[in-house]
Amino acid sequence: MMTTRRTAAPMRMIACLLALLMLASCGNADVPEETKAAVTTAAPVETEAPKPADGLENVDMDGFEMNILASLTRWTKAQYLTEENGEPVNDALYKRNRYLEERFKAKFNIHQDESQSHGDVALMVANQINSDDHKFEVVSIYDIYIKNFMPCVSDWNNIPHLRLNEVWWNPDATEVYNWGGKQIALNGYTSISAASCTNGVVFNKDMLKALNFDQNELYNSAREGSWTLDKMYEYGKAAVQDLNGDSIYDDQDQWGFHDAASTKAFVNAAVASSGVRYIDYDEDHYPVFAFDNERSISVLQTFIDKTFTSGAYWTNVKNPDNGTEPLFFELNRSLFAQANLMGMENLRNVEGFEIGILPFPKFDESVENYRSLSVGSSALFLLRTTTPDKYENLGILLEAMAYYTYHEVLPIYKEVALKTKAARDDESADMLDIIFSTISFDLGHSLESLVTKPIINDTFIMQDSGRVASAIEKNKKRIQTQVDDLIEASELVG
Repeated sequence: MMTTRRTAAPMRMIACLLALLMLASCGNADVPEETKAAVTTAAPVETEAPKPADGLENVDMDGFEMNILASLTRWTKAQYLTEENGEPVNDALYKRNRYLEERFKAKFNIHQDESQSHGDVALMVANQINSDDHKFEVVSIYDIYIKNFMPCVSDWNNIPHLRLNEVWWNPDATEVYNWGGKQIALNGYTSISAASCTNGVVFNKDMLKALNFDQNELYNSAREGSWTLDKMYEYGKAAVQDLNGDSIYDDQDQWGFHDAASTKAFVNAAVASSGVRYIDYDEDHYPVFAFDNERSISVLQTFIDKTFTSGAYWTNVKNPDNGTEPLFFELNRSLFAQANLMGMENLRNVEGFEIGILPFPKFDESVENYRSLSVGSSALFLLRTTTPDKYENLGILLEAMAYYTYHEVLPIYKEVALKTKAARDDESADMLDIIFSTISFDLGHSLESLVTKPIINDTFIMQDSGRVASAIEKNKKRIQTQVDDLIEASELVG
């Protein structure tokens, strides 16, 4: 295991600039129309104090300003709201900010602009670090850019008051982003981003009833921990119908389940459900490529073999980054669909049938707990230009943000955005509790283009019976080299 070395400040600046220039050149992801530009310094207004007690002292910060730079995408749009718009979740986040501003006599300055891509945000960070500017203390950006930000950030362990093993910080994320004794990034409930990106399953309640199945059996199996992929295949196979009677089962027919987001997302959710990770940690808690073993290979190979031979799933996908077309579930032609919670919320406009929600099934009954994979959410980074005199106040404000989002906003998200608009039954609310309580992370997805993507893509390209083992053998040395580079880059985290 490598040892930490001291790096001169000028070299850190150069490394940061180069890393973020590389990100800017390839990170110009599209920004959806639904996001809104906002650069604000909101004035405190009187709000009613939330009920839960956070244990934080009511410190008078005398106008202290916390400055957050956030990239806007469809998954990050509900993070740091600057005005009320009548949407319950939006307004709850807005009121949280206003309450905390008033309570601590502080201000939240949020810079988020729909015209700025991830690359633009990276350039802003690079310019700040290179000029030793102090405009922003915290940056919120897709977690897949963690390697690029490494030379530009400080260790979150420098910040007091953050109780990172509490549920409102997603302890699994705390573990994933911690190595070498440093907390590289955070992914808690300062927003609902991680929750929005968490995988589950939706089902067509009307189709289930027409097949003479009892939805309560599904819900009970989930509660009892016996909801598995094999059970989903069993139900799904019963749903398959040749709708046009041409004896050819294709995109004109009805199927058992559908990968609503992408085939890759479906595969990764299944891998996580087995309890294995693409990247795990050695005895010193440094990341290592952990998929080159019999269990991991068996999990991925078994999932692919069962899924594509189950008779319940049809796909025309050649590129696993894409989802299967047409959108069978939305068209009332699929019993199940894999989707993250943002995708479930978007299903509220589907008409003609009722929707139920389930956790993503366990890989098999040998797995003790559900693991609901969160992918593509926003991680928080502490910029290294942040001066120590700000640490105390930053810690209090961020801890309070995460605490009140978990206790005050998440229940509204569940009851209003998901249960009421997507699934309209109390049982689905119970299922959401299971999903929220089993959110899991994998550093392999934060290095997606370097780790998970080549394995899955090569697995689909290869057609032999041992294709998973072949794909891993082809990529493992290069992946471990990337992981070693990540560890080396983390030495720059101060």
